[in-house]
Amino acid sequence: MPKPDALQKLKASREFFRDRDNTVYHHGYPLNYRQDGGAPSIQVSVAKDTRHADIDVDYRSPKFPKALINGHLTAANSDVRAGGNTQKHLQRWHGLTDWWQNRFSFPEGVEPLENSTTEGEIHAIPRKGDDKVEAAAADYLTAWLVEQKPNLSAAYLSSLSYSCLEEYGPDSGKIVSAGVAPYLAANEMAAVNRVMGKVNTLQDAVEPLRLHDQNLKPAKQRHETAFSLYQVSNGLAAEFICDPERAFDDSNKMRAEGSASKYGSYFASVFRLKGRKAKSDAVTLLLEKRASTGR
Repeated sequence: MPKPDALQKLKASREFFRDRDNTVYHHGYPLNYRQDGGAPSIQVSVAKDTRHADIDVDYRSPKFPKALINGHLTAANSDVRAGGNTQKHLQRWHGLTDWWQNRFSFPEGVEPLENSTTEGEIHAIPRKGDDKVEAAAADYLTAWLVEQKPNLSAAYLSSLSYSCLEEYGPDSGKIVSAGVAPYLAANEMAAVNRVMGKVNTLQDAVEPLRLHDQNLKPAKQRHETAFSLYQVSNGLAAEFICDPERAFDDSNKMRAEGSASKYGSYFASVFRLKGRKAKSDAVTLLLEKRASTGR
């Protein structure tokens, strides 16, 4: 149990900043404080009553799509023994001895692909962009994981998602721009294909997971054996935006219009990847329904 003044000290700390609330993950601990400087970083999640807290270390980037292959969505993200986490730990904090190396064997994390592009052009319009949201979500996953053509899946990515690639850009030697971002995303998704291998059906690659949040409304759909689908309130959808300035502006605009609690424009597809040896934690993809393309 934290000391009475623990939250006040956290707020006053120069090393931690107040990040967006944990409204989907770290359920029950919405107050989110994260260490400055990028991964690896310490994350402190505090309950609203300030009597309980969860503290963990994120050794790997939480940005999409890098998080899908670097282990952020698995327990290895906070396990100093897994993959190259020990070296990352020592680069930021000193004094840790890797005494476990002779007792345990942990696989190395999957490294991003080298500076390359996947085969095929990124289409300007997704092939089922004008269909129902459930059909678009299924096609995105099918093209990526079953057909193993991430260039087709990348057509579904909105320009709003490009800021999620900000951290990966310097690693690739490229500037993340509207022209480059879809190819970077496709490369990372291709790396997931390498790890998962060939699958025959979407159900072989993913399985649905359930989320419990008052801002999510379950949506009936034909692909319930592969992924869950939820209607997402406008206010919660803003929290998925990786650009903090854009998210802040959108939130302020919705509060002024009184539209934060409205539904109909955003949906969330929730699933877990089924790898050869292990499964990922929950993966949530936000879909925006647009009049022009249905994306």
